[in-house]
Amino acid sequence: MYNQRNCGCHQQHHGASHTSHHANVFPNQMMPAQMKPGNVNVCPTQVMPAQVSPTQNVVNKNIYKHIVPHVHPTHTTTVNEHIIQNQHFFPHSQSVVNTCKSENVFCQQPTMMCPPNPCHKPHGHYW
Repeated sequence: MYNQRNCGCHQQHHGASHTSHHANVFPNQMMPAQMKPGNVNVCPTQVMPAQVSPTQNVVNKNIYKHIVPHVHPTHTTTVNEHIIQNQHFFPHSQSVVNTCKSENVFCQQPTMMCPPNPCHKPHGHYW
């Protein structure tokens, strides 16, 4: 059993339950005047409440490469334009026509031998 001594607490705690009363008290927490030299108290190992540090955030980064094809088509149309030029000519020709008429004139009176023909008229010639 442990060496029980007066620890400065109330007297009703001394006895069989004195060890459980000081379960959370370490020897270095007692007043130095109350400790006697050469007297060591060995207490059972105590488990203190866990001290939880703030959570550290660790980031693992995965990089994925994605290829997106962009197609920019171009179309060239060559237009061959044919221009038809209608040229209008108006050639002019000229001609000369020479006409000739001939008249037969009878200046004498007809004789009895050759009576005048009432249907006979002077006539002309055209070449």
